[in-house]
Amino acid sequence: MASPIRTYITVGRQILRGNGIFQYYRLLSKPRNFMNLSTNSLRGHGEKLRHLNLRLLSTLAGLGLLGSVGLKCYLRPVLAVSKDKNNDNDEDSQNISNTVSNRVKYNFIADIVEKAVPAVVYIEVVARSPFYSVLSNGSGFIVNENGIILTNAHVVANRTNVVVKLHDGRKVNGTVLITDPVSDLATIKINASKLPVLKLGKSESLRTGEWVIAMGSPFSLANTVTSGIVSTPLRGSEELGLHHQNMSYIQTDAVINFGNSGGPLINLDGEVIGINTLKVTTGISFAIPSDYAKKFLLKTEQFLSNKHKKSWIGDSSPTFVGQPRHYIGITMLTLNSSILITLKERLVDFPDVSHGIYIHKIIIDSPADRAGLKVGDVIVAVNNKDVRDSSDVYKAIESGQLLTLTISRRRQTLNIKIEPEMIYD
Repeated sequence: MASPIRTYITVGRQILRGNGIFQYYRLLSKPRNFMNLSTNSLRGHGEKLRHLNLRLLSTLAGLGLLGSVGLKCYLRPVLAVSKDKNNDNDEDSQNISNTVSNRVKYNFIADIVEKAVPAVVYIEVVARSPFYSVLSNGSGFIVNENGIILTNAHVVANRTNVVVKLHDGRKVNGTVLITDPVSDLATIKINASKLPVLKLGKSESLRTGEWVIAMGSPFSLANTVTSGIVSTPLRGSEELGLHHQNMSYIQTDAVINFGNSGGPLINLDGEVIGINTLKVTTGISFAIPSDYAKKFLLKTEQFLSNKHKKSWIGDSSPTFVGQPRHYIGITMLTLNSSILITLKERLVDFPDVSHGIYIHKIIIDSPADRAGLKVGDVIVAVNNKDVRDSSDVYKAIESGQLLTLTISRRRQTLNIKIEPEMIYD
């Protein structure tokens, strides 16, 4: 039997030595006749300390150091006694197997992402030329195992065909089925089957403060994940200056960037409750509620089941929902006082304006794109008339006449001429 090792007692310290662990307590003074803690060497995992001199307990009690808290905090490791070594080993093994690490216990977002990411896709809009060049990109997600993908209308713009990259790395051609510029939703069909899908949840049940996960492909970086909370589940379109869009948006503080558009906003049940569509600045972003998306998908089903229409295969152009109207291809945001303050604080080169209409999206190959408008421009006047609300710009566009937009861009003031074109609403 190994000789006991004697040491003075140190308050609240554990010392690890080559052949054993000793926990002991140091008194304010160390009298010679003070009895020390005696332990056996720890020769294997699970072997316990067996001996505790009772005189030690008496001395500690006499000095007032052995209250209930002291006993619990300091001596519990020492008082762990086992009568049978084999039982010790079995008990320790069971404790180890029952222990769940914090990584496993608390990484609920990782669990949700692992299940959702196979259904998230990366979408490329390519140039109409013999030379393959990516004009823009965005995100989407599969809602039907036979290849129906939901995304934003502004991601596919007015294109008939796009390139879709699946989670497994395959690149496939996709055909645009239906676009709705008002709700900013579109569906794409790819030739595939037995694909992973994401389920649409009920956005009406969302509460302020709920955790949400945004997935997509910002800056062409596929399968990017951010998280945040719901700032408000019902932000009216009029509050955002989107007077033509009679709908509400989900506002979150999840970070999204260009390329996230069309990607899913997911709740902690792994259900899609929104489609990422708009970023004002870091910490202020918006998503289309899934309840709107469900209605839009019904239109897609009706289109596919209508035998009187041409098949989606080989159609020369996507089918639009609604009536024709004039457009220039931008998404606007009225600059109220709170949004102005936020943008000026976060964007160093934001124009020095007191009012105007902020351009946060431009459709590729649209009149605005061809005229040279850029994301971040602020429209301060149309045809030499000040504009303070996006409805002022909409009215001017609806006239169908040539427009002169006065633009503030960083520290410059520009006049840009644009002629609206017809599109289906």
